[in-house]
Amino acid sequence: MKWILAITVLLAPLSASALNANLDRLTLMSEITLAGKPAVVFYLGSDVEENYCSISATKDYVLNANGQLLNIKRDQPEFDVSCNWDGEYYVLSSNHITRAEVVFIKSTKNTPMAIRLNAMLTTTKGELATFNSPNIDVVAK
Repeated sequence: MKWILAITVLLAPLSASALNANLDRLTLMSEITLAGKPAVVFYLGSDVEENYCSISATKDYVLNANGQLLNIKRDQPEFDVSCNWDGEYYVLSSNHITRAEVVFIKSTKNTPMAIRLNAMLTTTKGELATFNSPNIDVVAK
């Protein structure tokens, strides 16, 4: 019994410091340049305006990815995700186990596309956090 209690005490700080952020809206979509190529950036947000994630990808990468963008440990220079959350900045890193997946889903006839994010990012201090969204409709304004 003491052994099980010791494991519980040891794991408690790890789970308490992990951030699991949920995004629920598309706040902005814009055109930029990434890796010297034309790109698009999507900003996904939450109820708190300062909490958001940006998803950037070259147009060529998006068109050739068959609806799924994937970056593991910053291995894809034409696709990037970063998040600002509760005053902390989270990024993909080649030095930590980080990943980002963005899925584009064909939606209804009223909304031609939806976007979904699933990412594990890190701060410069090595603090990991997960960022998830449901399918969020992308509507051109």
